Amino acid sequence: MASIRKRASKYQVQVRRKGFAPTVRSFHNRQDAQEWARFMDTKADRGDLHASTRELDQYTLREIIERYISEVTVSKLSNDTKTYILEAFLRYPIANLRLSEITTTHFSKYRETRLKSVKAGTVNRELGIIKHALDIDP
Repeated sequence: MASIRKRASKYQVQVRRKGFAPTVRSFHNRQDAQEWARFMDTKADRGDLHASTRELDQYTLREIIERYISEVTVSKLSNDTKTYILEAFLRYPIANLRLSEITTTHFSKYRETRLKSVKAGTVNRELGIIKHALDIDP
């Protein structure tokens, strides 16, 4: 449940749920604060809030990819191809970062580096595989 409190001339909404990062936002109007609080409560109920950085600090991208290779790609028809692509990805510095440290800039740098040696469609397929590895529940 979100909590609303008045601070000076604004209303501050605070949403805290176990396993998710706390979210805080301020509004000039109490009705706007209440609407946003309901919206965030609905997102929290669906599990759409951002994960806590404590949980993301526990894993590196390398660990996620290696687990994906050993548990998920084994059952796929394209096992050899995906394994080859992911093992090549593990040679890049981005693979050694903690999940909490990774930003879109890291993926942009990876993309730009890969575009120097392969075509855009290849990079899109590689990023699609990596995205799927990150979307799978641990």
